[in-house]
Amino acid sequence: TEAPNRIMFGSTRLMFLVMKDAKPSAGGAVDHLGFSVADLDAKMKEFEAGGVKITTPARDVAGLFKLAFIEDPWGTRLEVVQDPELLGLHHIHMRAPNPDEAFAWLLDKFGGKRQQLKGRIDAVRYDAEGFSSMWILITKGEAEPSMGRAIDHIGWRSTKPLTETMTELTGKGAVATSQPRPLTLPNGPAINFAYVAGPAGARAGLVLRDNLLHRTRIERAYRRAIGEANQDIIIANAYFLPGRKLRQSLIHAAHRGVRVRLLLQGRYEYFMQYHAARPVYGALLAAGIEIYEYSPSFLHAKVAVVDQCWATVGSSNLDPLSLLLAREANLVTTDPVFALDLRSRLEQAIEQGGVAVDPASYADRPWRQGLLDRLAFGLMRLALFLTGKRY
Repeated sequence: TEAPNRIMFGSTRLMFLVMKDAKPSAGGAVDHLGFSVADLDAKMKEFEAGGVKITTPARDVAGLFKLAFIEDPWGTRLEVVQDPELLGLHHIHMRAPNPDEAFAWLLDKFGGKRQQLKGRIDAVRYDAEGFSSMWILITKGEAEPSMGRAIDHIGWRSTKPLTETMTELTGKGAVATSQPRPLTLPNGPAINFAYVAGPAGARAGLVLRDNLLHRTRIERAYRRAIGEANQDIIIANAYFLPGRKLRQSLIHAAHRGVRVRLLLQGRYEYFMQYHAARPVYGALLAAGIEIYEYSPSFLHAKVAVVDQCWATVGSSNLDPLSLLLAREANLVTTDPVFALDLRSRLEQAIEQGGVAVDPASYADRPWRQGLLDRLAFGLMRLALFLTGKRY
């Protein structure tokens, strides 16, 4: 055990992340991990005695090896095989709609050797001096992105400065979803890490809000993405007056080190929407959230990007009218190319047209403006009370 949240298994580091409502690994782009043992029957008896969930009992596959499947308490699918030629971490099993394209992507970006495992299963084998060998297998099938599942991602160790490796990867067409940043290990030197989007196809989904069956779907999609953010969040809204839960989600993200930026309406258009939003600025600014007001023209954006790999575009503002009363529709996607492009456009809008709200200036704003803000906020709350809505 290297630390409470990571272990070294041979030459492979396994890291464990805290994530509420993580989906099982099965069905994701990284479907399961495979471990090889010398005596599968004895290991299965050990698992059974220990109360391990056995999903597929041991069976002998002719011409391959004996294998079984188990599942850990967090939904991680694990294959256990008896392959005396490679004990320990044996393989990573992925899913992709087109395995040949996925294999080509892996070979181009991370090397390895394309060959068949036991002469039967298409795979890429990785061998490096001083490190354990390992296979990557890819099964044909539809797969959801691995992010947010029990197996969130896989990693390679760079043999040169990480910035050089990332330059090479992006030069080969890989999409970087984060830039190199440090990670301090408790029992070793600091390392740098970065992320690129893998070969499995991204997915997009339509999220609707109505007053019957889908009253909170858009807000829940936002809250989930914000709750899982690790790096940065950018939200652009014309009318921004989030409810308590959504505000707390943003504040909690800022407190755990996520950079949160809001691009909001800077031009006066409607009294209620313009002034009612400002009383919530104080708590957000105090948490370290950056607020920019866009003034070159009226802002009608309703978009957001989280961690450069989750994005939403649609008709819904983060205000009571959109989240409680109106019929709205948003498109949510995990396509990193789209997310990166949207993020770049939002950063350009912030740089060219956004005016940063200074916390000290906000606190010292004229009493007349503060009165108008509180009046609009009070009228908004009264209107919600009269409709019987809670926000």
